[in-house]
Amino acid sequence: MGLPLYSEGAQQPPEEDDAVLAAYAAGLPSGRSASFGIEGPVLMVDGDVPAALRLDPRTVLHRRDLPDDVAWARPRVADALQAAGYLLCDENTLYATPVALQVLGLTYSEFDLWGFDLDEAFNTLRMAAAGEAWDPVLASITFNPGSEP
Repeated sequence: MGLPLYSEGAQQPPEEDDAVLAAYAAGLPSGRSASFGIEGPVLMVDGDVPAALRLDPRTVLHRRDLPDDVAWARPRVADALQAAGYLLCDENTLYATPVALQVLGLTYSEFDLWGFDLDEAFNTLRMAAAGEAWDPVLASITFNPGSEP
């Protein structure tokens, strides 16, 4: 068992694994079970292993190289994404490496790209890899030149 899941406020009883996976696939920012935890855009397995990273509401990087002791989680996450309508857009996508390094601190990890639309998913991934504002909250903020933010 890894580290306890991070949470703020009152402790809620854990949910079922399938409910947490469905919540992550639906884009909900929190939820926890005995095996999975949602921490904002990151789906954690066993408390301390990143299994997926949401780049925007319609794009997810799903980790291919989970450690052996939590490798059982990989097909469960893929099934939850597929059940929510996501499509596997690219296997072992190369642009995921700089994103994983920037956001998760993972070097040399392998990820698959999941999304609802191939072009949209790759565009989101390219922006994230280039250091653009990939966070859905930041991405929704627009500023007009010459006006106050």
